[in-house]
Amino acid sequence: MDPLYSTTALQRVLPTLDRPTAWLRDMFFPTGVQFVTAEIAFDKVAKRRKIAPFVSPHVAGKARRARGRSVETFEPPYVKPKDEISPDENFVRLAGEAFGGELSPEERYRRNMIQKLADQDAEITRREEWMCAQVLTTGAVVCEGEDYPAQTVDFGRDPSLTKILTGGARWGEDGVSIKSNIRNWATEIAKKSGGSVTNVVFGAEAAELFTGDAEIKDVLDNRRQMDGRFQLGPVATGAEDMVAAYLGSIGQFDFWQYTQIFEAEDGTILDFFPSLGCLMAAPPTLAGSFCHGAIRDNRALKAVSRFPKMWSQEDPSVDFLMTQSAPLPVPGEVNATAFVLVR
Repeated sequence: MDPLYSTTALQRVLPTLDRPTAWLRDMFFPTGVQFVTAEIAFDKVAKRRKIAPFVSPHVAGKARRARGRSVETFEPPYVKPKDEISPDENFVRLAGEAFGGELSPEERYRRNMIQKLADQDAEITRREEWMCAQVLTTGAVVCEGEDYPAQTVDFGRDPSLTKILTGGARWGEDGVSIKSNIRNWATEIAKKSGGSVTNVVFGAEAAELFTGDAEIKDVLDNRRQMDGRFQLGPVATGAEDMVAAYLGSIGQFDFWQYTQIFEAEDGTILDFFPSLGCLMAAPPTLAGSFCHGAIRDNRALKAVSRFPKMWSQEDPSVDFLMTQSAPLPVPGEVNATAFVLVR
């Protein structure tokens, strides 16, 4: 019997796998769109805020210029983590297996395949979360890798919506009103995008400055209900099962703390989101979509977010397992976000 699994069989395994927490992706780019083309295209309608002019009722009205529209196209980057299953792996005790072995080589082969598929899916999910963090913090995403020259997908966010506070304007300095900062930044976003900010996301250090501010303490509703009880006080994020926590609300704003790490190619441990960062967002106006472009494979002739495949090499015997994806988060209105390094 052929030990290889078909793409269809592999895709049935994918939904059962535990994935890393893609909190930024799911919060701000919740709509999934798959394309069968290499490029992703979106229509963008120009904003119009004209006021109706006064005219004489005895004079004919004048026809107005039609609302402008443009088509924006982006080509997503490509990822394809690849692993091999050697015959030797099927004769070695697996993690968690009883000493001396209790599984057949066939069962170890199946479990090795599932584990490698899970690892590949997790790597792609982390890359998707990284891309979302880049778009939200900078308005662009820079893709660079081995044998892949740096390419920038720039969504054209207004430069004034990316800020770094310095000197006496930094959070934690005397006379700085965090509450006023947030209100003013939300007003900037409203003027540039027409959106109303409802979500504010902090890195761990920014969250500490925010919750420790005397003015904020007086107005923040930070009751978190759990098991029928209200809980007050600080929160910790960063564990695999808790990368984001709700801090409370003030008026229209909901505040969150987000911490999640990943391992870079050189082994360095990095944060997805800057610890001193503050993200302001109007999700309905942002209208974020997480898109996947065409899979460059003759066996993939349909739009999918993941395309796993297996194939064999006969001599020496080895099976290969690879998952391909062409991911790109796309903001409908990139000016519906702003990012500030608060210190």
